[in-house]
Amino acid sequence: MSDTESRADGRRGFADLLLDLRVQAGLSQEELADRAGLSVRSIREMEAGRVARPRKESVRLLASALGLQPDDTEHFLAAAG
Repeated sequence: MSDTESRADGRRGFADLLLDLRVQAGLSQEELADRAGLSVRSIREMEAGRVARPRKESVRLLASALGLQPDDTEHFLAAAG
């Protein structure tokens, strides 16, 4: 697997995780964006896997908005790269 493929897989993994967690929380992209203090566009771009490395602070805001527990937050941060 090339470095480019590996990076794309990592982005997709985080994108899928974010989407799954948002749906499990019963939130729309708009609701999650509002809770996290991020733009809807940012959420959409992350869920589509178009963000190579989301900002750590953005990922922390998302984890908080999703109500993740500390262990889950660490996994979420790791998935984001």
